[in-house]
Amino acid sequence: MIIINFGCSLIQQGPSIPSNLIPYILGSVLCVTCDDDRLASGSSDKTIKVWDIHTGHLQHTLRGHTKGIWCLQFFTKLLLVSGSFDSTIRVWNLRTGTTTRTLLGHTGQIWCLKRHGPYIVSGSQDKTAKVWDIGRSLLVHTLVGHNAAVFSVDIAEDGSLIITGSADRASVPQLIANPPFKSAGTLLLRLQAPPPAPWPEGGLKA
Repeated sequence: MIIINFGCSLIQQGPSIPSNLIPYILGSVLCVTCDDDRLASGSSDKTIKVWDIHTGHLQHTLRGHTKGIWCLQFFTKLLLVSGSFDSTIRVWNLRTGTTTRTLLGHTGQIWCLKRHGPYIVSGSQDKTAKVWDIGRSLLVHTLVGHNAAVFSVDIAEDGSLIITGSADRASVPQLIANPPFKSAGTLLLRLQAPPPAPWPEGGLKA
């Protein structure tokens, strides 16, 4: 894991990570996210670690997912959202270190998350992206159009557009009537790129 402070220079890299952190890294780190004070990492060991970004002190180990964690987003100072290979999205209370909500709806692994205001957009192996109202634990809308897994999502600053990227080599901007994120139209952009290389035999484990 590499930590960079953009106000100065590289803080920690590879073997120079403080020795007190090494025993906590038990699996592959699959995702990271940070705010001004904390860094959260998701791992193939099914846990999420929350660190003090200034001192490297481990603040929480969050357990609850049954498979690896592939995406994380800080929602507020006290809430962290995670997406997992177990097809669930969890909302974590960072004061107590416990799950406050589990969002069900995807039928495939959760590959990506993006926050915009009170909403989180998730992309999944089930070929859809979903828009969630986190405060109400409500599925607001399901975005369709891809014929393969959705690996990336982003949202325009004004919330009027959600863009999804997929293994089908297409980018699908979805025009959104905001609120409450009703789909107003879809434009398909097919990228001119070579097909992805096949997975190694046995696939990717998590």
